[in-house]
Amino acid sequence: MNRILISWPALLLLVGLLNLPAVTGPFLFDDFPNLDGLISINEGTKTGLDFVLDGDAGPTGRPVALATFLWSSDSFPDKPLLFKIINLAIHLLNVLLVYVIATLILKEVGLSKSQASIAGLVAMLFWGVHPINQSAVFLVIQRMTLLMTFFSLASICVFLKYRPLLKAPLKSRSFLVVLVIGVLGVFSLFSKESGVILPILLFVIQATIFSQYKFSSQNGNQISKVVSWLVVYLPSFIVIVAFLYWVLFKTNPDFVNRDFTMLERLLTQPRVIVDYLFQIVIPQLSGSGLFHDDYQVSKSPWNPLSTILCVFVLFLALIIFVAKRRVWPVASFAVLFYFAGHLIESTALNLELYFEHRNYLPSIGLAILAGYGFVRLSKVYRLFMLVYIVLVSILGAYNAYTWGGLSRMAQSWANENPQSPRAQVFLANYYDRSGHFSESLKAIERAVSLAPLDGTKHLQLAVHQCFSQSTLENGSYELLTHNIKKSQKYSLGMSDAADVLVQMLQAKVCSGYAEIDLIDLYLSILHSGKLSGRASQYNLAFQISQLYGMKGDLLGYMNALENTYKIYPNLNLLNLQLSVLFENGLDNEIPFYIKRGRELIEKTRVSALAIEKFYAYKSLYEKKVPY
Repeated sequence: MNRILISWPALLLLVGLLNLPAVTGPFLFDDFPNLDGLISINEGTKTGLDFVLDGDAGPTGRPVALATFLWSSDSFPDKPLLFKIINLAIHLLNVLLVYVIATLILKEVGLSKSQASIAGLVAMLFWGVHPINQSAVFLVIQRMTLLMTFFSLASICVFLKYRPLLKAPLKSRSFLVVLVIGVLGVFSLFSKESGVILPILLFVIQATIFSQYKFSSQNGNQISKVVSWLVVYLPSFIVIVAFLYWVLFKTNPDFVNRDFTMLERLLTQPRVIVDYLFQIVIPQLSGSGLFHDDYQVSKSPWNPLSTILCVFVLFLALIIFVAKRRVWPVASFAVLFYFAGHLIESTALNLELYFEHRNYLPSIGLAILAGYGFVRLSKVYRLFMLVYIVLVSILGAYNAYTWGGLSRMAQSWANENPQSPRAQVFLANYYDRSGHFSESLKAIERAVSLAPLDGTKHLQLAVHQCFSQSTLENGSYELLTHNIKKSQKYSLGMSDAADVLVQMLQAKVCSGYAEIDLIDLYLSILHSGKLSGRASQYNLAFQISQLYGMKGDLLGYMNALENTYKIYPNLNLLNLQLSVLFENGLDNEIPFYIKRGRELIEKTRVSALAIEKFYAYKSLYEKKVPY
C-alpha cells in the first residue's frame, strides 16, 4: 500500500487499448439524422456556423458538441474511424478527470495520498472499461454526453482543487474560481441539456464529503455562505424549479409519440434504475447494446409487481444514505451522486425508457466508491476485488470488440435481445448489406411478428422484399396497404423506409407499385392521426411531393410542396418552390413566395447560404419583371 505500482499514465494507456477495438465500428442510428448537416457543408449548401447553430437534438441545440464534429466533417458519412477516435480521446480525458476527482475527494475523508492515488487508479480503470459506459463512447453522436461529462467533471475538479480560495474572506481570485466553475457549467449545458444537473452534483458533494469535520484535512475547509449560495444552493433550486416547470407545463403527459404515458414512464424508471445498478455491479453482455424497445412498461405500481418493490428499495436507499451521510460520506456520495445524475433523463421527460449511456456520468460516484472500498478491504478481500475488476475489464474488452464490427453488433444484439423489433431490423439491414437476402427477410419478418401493429415494420418489410425479390407483386403491395390500415403507431425508421421505397421506384429497381400507389398510401398514413412528430410528418409530406414530381403532375407537386411547407416553414423548401416556378415559367406566382421569404428571414434564423440562394431568385425575377 505504500508504493503505487502502476502509474496513472500506464493505466490510462491500458483503458485506451482495451477500448481501442471499438473504433473500427460503423455510424449508427441517431448519428445520421443529427450529423447529416455535415453532408450539406461538404456540398457547399450550408456553412459550419449554420450546422453548429441549427442543432435540434435538444432545447439548447447543443452547439458546443456540434462544433467538434466540424473537425472531421469530410469523413461523414462513409468514414467513422476519425469520429470514434476523437470520442475515445475525450473518454480518456474523462477517465483522467475521474482519477483526479477520486484522489481529491478521498483525501478529504482521511485517506493518505498513496491510498487516495491507489483508489483513484481503481476508479479510473473500473469506470473507463465498464461495458455500461461504452455506448456513450462509441455511438458517435453521444459525443454530446462525453463533452457534457467532461465539462461537468472539469467544473467539479475546480470546485474541489481550489476550494480553499472559496473560504471567507473572499478575494478577487475567489470570484475567478466561481466564474470558471460557472463557465464550465455553461459549456456542459450547451453540450447536452443533462449538464444542467451540475449544481445538484456539487450539492451532493457538499452535503456528503464536506458534511462534517471529523477528518483533519477538512478542518477549516468550509466555503463561504456567499459562494455556497451562488454556486450550489441557488443554482440547484433554480434547476429543480425549471425542471418541474418544464415537466408540468411544457410536456404533454400523454407522450403521443410513445407506447407509454408520463405516469407509466415514472413507474417504469425505478425498475430501469435497479437494472442499471445490477449491470454496473454484475456486468453482463446478455441484454446489453442499443436495443431496449422490448423493455416492459409498468402499467401500475403492481403491474409488474417488481415496480413497487423497486420503488420501495430506491426510496429506502435514498432515506438511509441521506440520513447516514455524515457517518458514511463516501457511500452516501456515491449513491446520491448516482441518483442526482439520473434526475433529468430517468424521470418524467418524454424519452426512451432505457439507454445505457445515461449511466456515463452518474456511475462515476460508484466507481470512486469501488476504489475507496478496495483500499479499505483486508488483503484477502482485496484480492477478490482485484479479480472482479480484471473480469470487468475482460468483459469491457470483449464488448469493445463487438462494437468494432457491424456483423458482430448485428448478430450479438439480435441474439441477446430476441424480443426487440429494432434489433431484428438492424440484423435485417446487415444481411441486406452483405447480400444475404433470404436471411434478411427472415429477420424483418420476426420484427413484424413482434410488432404487428407498427406501420414502420410493414414499410421496412416492403423495402426488404424489394431488395431480395425486386418486386412487390404477387399480393405483397396489397398486403402492405392492408397492414398499414390496421397500424396503430409508427416507430423510428418510418421516414427512411418511405424514402427508400420512393428511391427504388425512381430507379426502377422494384416493380409492383406506381407513384399514385405510394401517394395514396403515404396520404393515408399522414391523415391517420397515428404519425406523431413534426419531423416525420414533414418528411412523409415531402416524399409525397417528390412522387407527384416523378409522376409529372405539376399542380399536384406544387400543392404537395405547399402542404409540406405548412408543416415546417423553412427557406430551403421555399427556394425549391421558387425553383419549380422559374423552371415552369409561372412568373405570376413568384411575388407571393418572395414576400413569404422576406417575412421568413425577418422572423426566423435562416442559413446564410439559403438566404443567398433566395436573393439570387429574387434578383432573377426582378430582371425578368422589373418592379
